[in-house]
Amino acid sequence: MTPTGPTEERETIILWNEKDNTATIWTASGTINRRLRKYGWVPTEEGERHAVFTIPKDRVRLPRPGKPGPKSSTRGFASRKPPIRKSKPTD
Repeated sequence: MTPTGPTEERETIILWNEKDNTATIWTASGTINRRLRKYGWVPTEEGERHAVFTIPKDRVRLPRPGKPGPKSSTRGFASRKPPIRKSKPTD
């Protein structure tokens, strides 16, 4: 699969129903294609401009609406006060 064509046409579609335990992922996105292959999934169908993957439905994770993304590990670090260090008494 070669991601060609306009970027607005490089879409990914996830299909599943309540009866089956599998999800079908149709993608024309090179990024999604590489990511699925990196995780070890093999396409069930591959065209010149698309690939189709069939994976177990429980392996698909959808983002929750309104939930913020992961926070930066440095967020707020600059505004923190330095720790109070007790000096050792001298004899």
